[in-house]
Amino acid sequence: MNKHFKIIIRGGYGLGNFGDDALMIQIYKKLIENGFTNNDIAFNCYYSEYLDVLIPGLNFIDIHDKNFSCQYLIYGGGTQFYSFEKRKIDISRIFKIIVKKVSPFLKKNEWNKSYAFGIGLGPFHDKFKLKEIDTKQLFKKMDRIWTRDPKSLELCEKWRLNNVNNGTDICNVREINAKSNIDLSSNRIGLVLRDWKDKEMGDLYYKAVKDLISNLLERNFNLKLIIFSNCKDEYWKSYFVDRGLDFKIWNPQIKGSYEMFISFLSSFDLIITSRYHGAIYASILNVPFITIGIEQKLEMISDLYSQGSFCWEKPFYMKSVINYTNDILKNRLKYIDNIKKVRKKEKEKADRMFNELISELK
Repeated sequence: MNKHFKIIIRGGYGLGNFGDDALMIQIYKKLIENGFTNNDIAFNCYYSEYLDVLIPGLNFIDIHDKNFSCQYLIYGGGTQFYSFEKRKIDISRIFKIIVKKVSPFLKKNEWNKSYAFGIGLGPFHDKFKLKEIDTKQLFKKMDRIWTRDPKSLELCEKWRLNNVNNGTDICNVREINAKSNIDLSSNRIGLVLRDWKDKEMGDLYYKAVKDLISNLLERNFNLKLIIFSNCKDEYWKSYFVDRGLDFKIWNPQIKGSYEMFISFLSSFDLIITSRYHGAIYASILNVPFITIGIEQKLEMISDLYSQGSFCWEKPFYMKSVINYTNDILKNRLKYIDNIKKVRKKEKEKADRMFNELISELK
């Protein structure tokens, strides 16, 4: 039976990752604030029972279910389009991929208009650029595009796409009253970690972060280890458990978990993160941060907040991250003020982006 809704939002939600779940919650809240109802909206994503706890009564269509139609299809934020270098070339597999990727575009669309909203693109490292070609063809069909970051905007301009707008991350629409009383003696550090499967980068990253954990604990810093995904970050979870290290993990199965987790993140004086939304929420909360540069978007967010953050880049020298840590904690008020200046602009950009989308949907 065909499922029809006015608005269907497609994304990587439902995998238990705080960043993607936050994107889903924020876009849903803005639609409800602007007069849309649960009857109008469905999310096309990886369905999991915990989603019913995050947004009770909302409609979900499994990501693999093609039996739906809508008036507006929205690709709702995050890095949904990217590829990595393949080590081996299998020509038969390449042919199958081409057929699989091209065939959907030969079918009649089951929606009137489609949008990419707060989308991150790339990097595309596939040998034959199949994913990039596929994405370019899909985006050519879209009625309007709001990119998340300068690199994504640059790629859309390279593709000569129409109706491209310079946007930001969806979560930047969130307004939070950050703490006003700052205890300059607490030195509370949150370390947000993710697994990383790239062999060369991963080996460097894992070793460097393990050494960093040991260093900070030996120096008696108030360190808290944090995981954003129960299913995707198995390596770090096992590492912490095996060594008896206390850690906090995003648990969306608890009622009110979203606000509680944000409140938890707000308690830190510094956040060091290999998760993009670790940096996004640090900036929203006016918390200085250090990104661990395992991928492009972590370098970009640090560049955006260049006066309020650092990027710990490959090959991850220990001296560098310790110097960054000491500098931020010593000059915390200066870094917070610099974050506020950029954050104000990103909030304005997010508000404008949402206003433009809402006007398209009404």
